[in-house]
Amino acid sequence: MMTVRCLLLLLGMVCARTTGTADAPPPAHRAHGNSPAVASRLPDTVSALLFAGFNVRRLTVNGPRGMCMNGGADTARVHTIALAGGALVVDGVKASGCTLAPPASGVLELSTGRKRKRLSGSVTISAGEDRLVIVGYMALRDYLAAALSTEASGSDPMEFLVALSAVQRNYVASHRGRHAPLADLCDVTHCQLADFSGVSPRIQAAVARAMSISLTAGEGLPCYYSAACGGSTLTPAQIWRTAEPGYSGVICRHCRHSLRFRWERTIEATPEIEAIIRQAPSPPFIDDDFKIRLGRVAGFNKALSNTIDRLERRGRRYVIAGRGFGHRVGLCMEGARELARHGRSAVDILRFYFPLARVQVQQ
Repeated sequence: MMTVRCLLLLLGMVCARTTGTADAPPPAHRAHGNSPAVASRLPDTVSALLFAGFNVRRLTVNGPRGMCMNGGADTARVHTIALAGGALVVDGVKASGCTLAPPASGVLELSTGRKRKRLSGSVTISAGEDRLVIVGYMALRDYLAAALSTEASGSDPMEFLVALSAVQRNYVASHRGRHAPLADLCDVTHCQLADFSGVSPRIQAAVARAMSISLTAGEGLPCYYSAACGGSTLTPAQIWRTAEPGYSGVICRHCRHSLRFRWERTIEATPEIEAIIRQAPSPPFIDDDFKIRLGRVAGFNKALSNTIDRLERRGRRYVIAGRGFGHRVGLCMEGARELARHGRSAVDILRFYFPLARVQVQQ
């Protein structure tokens, strides 16, 4: 007899099935998705497009005893799902779709080549145009724990972890549906990076604590963060020409000891690179499009942020110097980490980086 859990998961598979592709763009703008007014409620569950940045054509799923497959009991525990001739093949047999779910306390292990994920939830796999469409369904807290453990470490100061998790939760609420009808979000930097490789109890505790903190600005939900701001944060209007409530330029020297506070890189002067640089403004400048265009050709470890202080030709190479790491909007992770080390609370950190927003703690 099917359990209620299995029946619900089978329904989820039917709803999520698609014949389109699972394209997830390379790192791009963190431009807002749903309007804040529409996205004010948090979901109980989250669906995420998994392995979004890769053309996965073969996947192995390893599950615990008691796993469900397509709504019924499963005894195999290990399944191989592949895309062959445009069709989905499950354990050597063509199928229209596949849903796998562990028992309530179980975990699915997904692997493709050297890439592995551990999912506390169910997964549906269907055939896209040139890859497998892999969607994971999980509790909101499990998703937030995966996102937090990817961007931070379990050994980081607790108040930093709590503050970052509160911002990441706002991202889910305000961007849910970016990959509709496939999924709510993806697991790469197009949305929030989440590798689902394992979560420590300390990370889970930080997520639980952050649930009691709200960060709002009118109907808006401030939700952006970057690795290092390089001395001052930016606003969505400055970077994406989109005014969003709750943001302001904040002077931050707390990330000054970061290796990315100021940086310099060299790039070979290939014809492609020269064409991109010819189109760039004269430095110093702030241009997110330049960072993305250059990153797609030279790699995203060359222009670490959208802020370029110096750009000059030296023989067969270009030297690029800038500040910060990422888009520099909202919470500065390096700065927030340092504030926590000096005894500032999660609420203090959020109020520092979002002085125009309202921070409340639910008792």
